Amino acid sequence: MTLLVEGLLFSSFGVLLMFIFEFGFSTYDIRQIRKLHGGMELHIAGIRATIVNHVVFGPITYDLTIRYCCTQHQSLTRWERTFTVVKFLLIENALYYCAHYLMHTRHLYRIHRFHHKFNVVV
Repeated sequence: MTLLVEGLLFSSFGVLLMFIFEFGFSTYDIRQIRKLHGGMELHIAGIRATIVNHVVFGPITYDLTIRYCCTQHQSLTRWERTFTVVKFLLIENALYYCAHYLMHTRHLYRIHRFHHKFNVVV
C-alpha cells in the first residue's frame, strides 16, 4: 500500500472523528450556530471545506511526514523517538505558519477568506 493510500485512510478517520465531534459532543453549540442568520449555510460550507482539506491535503501531509520525519528503523532509542517527534512538530508548525501567512497574501486570500467567517469557537 502506498503512503498516499495510507494517508487517505488516516484522513478518512479524521473525517469520521469530525462528524463524531460535530454531531455528538458539540450538538448544543452547533444548534446555536445554525440558528444564526446564514448559520446553516456557513456550517454546511465548513463541513464541506473540512472534508476537502482532509481528503486532499491529508494524504499529502501524511506522505511527506512519513517520508521525511519518520525513520524506517524498527528499534529507536527513547531519545531518537523524542527527536523524531520534536522534528515533526517543528517542521509541521513551520509549514503551517508559512502556509497560513501565504493565505493572507493578495493572490491566495480569496481561497482563505472563508476561514475568517467563523467568529464562534465551538
